[in-house]
Amino acid sequence: MSLTFELLRPDDLLALRVDAVNLKLDVSDAKNPKLRIDQKKLPAFLIIQFPAQSITEKAYFEVAANVPDSSTPPESGDDPLDAPGDVPSRMAGGSRLVFRLPKALQEIPFRMDALLDWSKLELVLSSTALGKPKPPPIIAPSSLETSLEIPYRLMLAPAVPVGWAHANKPAAHAGRTELWHTRLGRFVSVKTETGTKQTIQEASVDHTVPLRAIWSPDFIDHGDWPPPGEFLTAMSPRDRAEIVILTSGVTGYFVEDAQRNISAFVPTPIDASRLFLSSLGGWLSSRGSWPNQPFYKTSSGPGTIALDVSEWVHLATEGRDHYVRIVYEGFLYPFGHRAALIKVTERKVVPSNGGVVPYPTAYLKQHMYVVVREKVKRYDPATFKFGRREMPFWQNVRIDTLVTPDIDKPNPIPNGTANPGSFWIDVGGGGFPFHVTAIDLAGKTVNFLAQLIFMLESEPDLPAIQTAYQTSGDRRLCTVTGQKVAYANPNAGDTTLKTNGLFFDTQTLQSTPPYPVVPFVPVLDQATVTVPALEQILGSASPVNIQMYSKYLSGDLDAHAGVYAQISGTPPAIQFSADKAGGFATPNLSLTALSARKGLIAGNPDDAANGLIRPAEFFADLSAKLFGTVPLQALIPVDGSGTASADQNAPQIKNSLKPNAKNPDTLVTQVAWSPQLKNYENDPVHVEFDQNGQTSALTLHATLTRSLTGAAPESSINGELTNFMVTLLGVVGIQFISLKFTSKNGQKVKVKADLPSNKPITFIGPLEFVQTLADILPPGIFGGKGPSIDLAPDKIRVTYTLGLPPITVGVFAIEHISIMTGLDLPYLDGKPAFEFAFATRGRPFLILVECLGGGGFVHLVINADGVEMVEGALEFGGEFSLDLGVASGGVHIMAGIYFKLTGTETDLTGFVDVAGEVSVLGIISISMDLNLSLTYKVSNGKKMVQGRATLTVSIHILFFSASVQISMEKSFGSSPGDPRVDNVLMPADWATYAAAFA
Repeated sequence: MSLTFELLRPDDLLALRVDAVNLKLDVSDAKNPKLRIDQKKLPAFLIIQFPAQSITEKAYFEVAANVPDSSTPPESGDDPLDAPGDVPSRMAGGSRLVFRLPKALQEIPFRMDALLDWSKLELVLSSTALGKPKPPPIIAPSSLETSLEIPYRLMLAPAVPVGWAHANKPAAHAGRTELWHTRLGRFVSVKTETGTKQTIQEASVDHTVPLRAIWSPDFIDHGDWPPPGEFLTAMSPRDRAEIVILTSGVTGYFVEDAQRNISAFVPTPIDASRLFLSSLGGWLSSRGSWPNQPFYKTSSGPGTIALDVSEWVHLATEGRDHYVRIVYEGFLYPFGHRAALIKVTERKVVPSNGGVVPYPTAYLKQHMYVVVREKVKRYDPATFKFGRREMPFWQNVRIDTLVTPDIDKPNPIPNGTANPGSFWIDVGGGGFPFHVTAIDLAGKTVNFLAQLIFMLESEPDLPAIQTAYQTSGDRRLCTVTGQKVAYANPNAGDTTLKTNGLFFDTQTLQSTPPYPVVPFVPVLDQATVTVPALEQILGSASPVNIQMYSKYLSGDLDAHAGVYAQISGTPPAIQFSADKAGGFATPNLSLTALSARKGLIAGNPDDAANGLIRPAEFFADLSAKLFGTVPLQALIPVDGSGTASADQNAPQIKNSLKPNAKNPDTLVTQVAWSPQLKNYENDPVHVEFDQNGQTSALTLHATLTRSLTGAAPESSINGELTNFMVTLLGVVGIQFISLKFTSKNGQKVKVKADLPSNKPITFIGPLEFVQTLADILPPGIFGGKGPSIDLAPDKIRVTYTLGLPPITVGVFAIEHISIMTGLDLPYLDGKPAFEFAFATRGRPFLILVECLGGGGFVHLVINADGVEMVEGALEFGGEFSLDLGVASGGVHIMAGIYFKLTGTETDLTGFVDVAGEVSVLGIISISMDLNLSLTYKVSNGKKMVQGRATLTVSIHILFFSASVQISMEKSFGSSPGDPRVDNVLMPADWATYAAAFA
């Protein structure tokens, strides 16, 4: 039998509904009605039903603290406010206290004060509340079990037997009656003069009462989490579901320590320092803390779930939340430091703004921030795949930013199902830079700024977090600002680089929860560094991106070069210009790797690690040439696989700090190169080494010094190539004992060539006859100058001039015959060139045979790319005269041709000149001269033919003379813009022209 009635008292607003179970109203004594047990074998209950004790309302996320300084900062940060009265809210359901009548108590007076006296009644608590759940472990409380819905959708119940203290009659103070309310407390024994009695000690800061969250409609016990609520509130559905597990979960929940030891989870109640119930809402001051979050293996869903909430603080007054703090545990990705996400929702008064908020209104504002729990992280080398070689900072990574400002509203990373989910930590619309301090392999402290991801303890998809981090571009750039970092064992050589940026990644140790320890370790993905030796050579800072060399990771430093890093992306080209390499050799390299013992590495890093060099790859840049023509790679002897020993054939580029690494004031970069040599026999240039029984050697030594105290940089470069001969076009060769060059501090390069005193120039092939003449005729006679060497700033020029004596045999005479040959070897850009001349334009050769004569010259210039210029001229003619006494006369005829061919121009001219003269007794003379010339020119693709004829007639009679000259010139041109015949000649014009010849 059940009896329901209400307790109403207007004076103190008491409004309760009472359900009397197994009790009946006895009114046999009308003045003293009572509630009596109906069936004595069954228990009797009083169920005190309270109106809603909690109201949840929308919270407004704010990041106002992150907005730049402004006289009028926004009130609500990200979320706009709703007008008062329009704020979404939801009311909690009813709460109940269930009391069982003890066996000794068979009746209760049916009066207000007696029904409010619960001191003799037994509070009925569920087995879940008492920490002794029966299967199934977590279920909704029955109607005969105490359940208090405060806060919204979270049912609380005392975890121990408790009592309630309240006024049975209205309590008035100074003419005002207080609101009726009941207060939670413990039963304690108090000694009195008459003995010991039980009393209630109300909950307080010093005397808290344990409560359990025994149920929530949001709790789902099958491995999934409830969806987010319809609007932002102080507690999310998942928060409530987790708190139920944390305070009441026993069966099926477990914890796992760092050693993978599994033990049962012991739920911990929350501590309530205040819990009041009233007809207008409840008061709650509570705190729950759970340092060890449990895991749960499910039969459906994701398999194993983990919890994130580690702390819950709640302050509510008269049904309204005033301060709620929830702490979520997680890791900072990619370094793995333990951290906590703090979510605080508190009521703040927003002043009138003349708009949405017409008068001061108290809104719930929510903000979040991150706290670093584990300041220093040290990594076990055994957890790394490559024995921690992939992480130069494995010894110590410390996060110095322990608390962030209020962060932006989290934006969960895709594929994450956690709520609020793992997310990038943003502040003020951009990534928040954490100050990180790490210890490198040399024991030096390195400071940098890093943007991090907050990864929840329950993150179900770690690979998705890794992918989001890897694909974030420059967001994962850790700014280092030029500090030096040791990337490999510093005792093995030079492994320290000036670093501008670091990019990290992780190695996954465990991809799905539970995570008893951090499920990943950080590794260095790549770094942006400035190589001092490269900076010295190039003369400017040229950052490059490096990655750890794969074979260094798998097997440590090799015994040869000690390669530890390789260049990622486009490798920088090391180009030695004239002022850096002295000119005659430009060993331009494509940097591919860095080594501890050899410095910069070009070509395949695997070759360097094996002590080899593959010249075809090492000197892949075609501009790496000797004398601008001979590829350096072709000078190094290789075996059948195309490799050679790197000990001698690879340039060594190293840098050091002077006077010592601890107190440096100077950075010194040294370049040393002395490769083996083999002959180069590809046309048009041949280089032969080991001449005259002497071994050839190419040496390059450079020292580049940069002051760290502000002084001017210095450079000193010396090089030498010995005992070699250069042959061009198979016709002329020049021998060198040595060719030396020096350059200091950017001054003009000094070049010294040492040629043998005997036959420095040799003519071969088609010009062998010149060598024969040179051997026969000593230099210096007949106008010959012999060999001449000119050391210009950009090239060496060697010439040889041979003059022949005049020859006269009867009516035949020849004179002004000379032969000139020259060889240009450029130090800088350009090609070797050969020059040959037979006579010159200013001094042509002359030939005379009786009345016929002529002369001319030929000039030829050829470089490594082909013919550069051909120029020549040839003239011939004859003269005849007749004298009959009374009359005399003569006639002469001359003809000639001149030509000049260059790369883009052609000039060809031919001429004929006919002239005659007749004189009678010296009184009358007549002369006539006819000159005809035809020129063909080609310039930049444009062709032109030009013809000219000139007739000159002169008459002289005694004191009278006259001369008449008639000239005509005609030009024909051709170019893409010139008109065609059909553009300038109409059909009628052509018909008229053709009819003239009919």
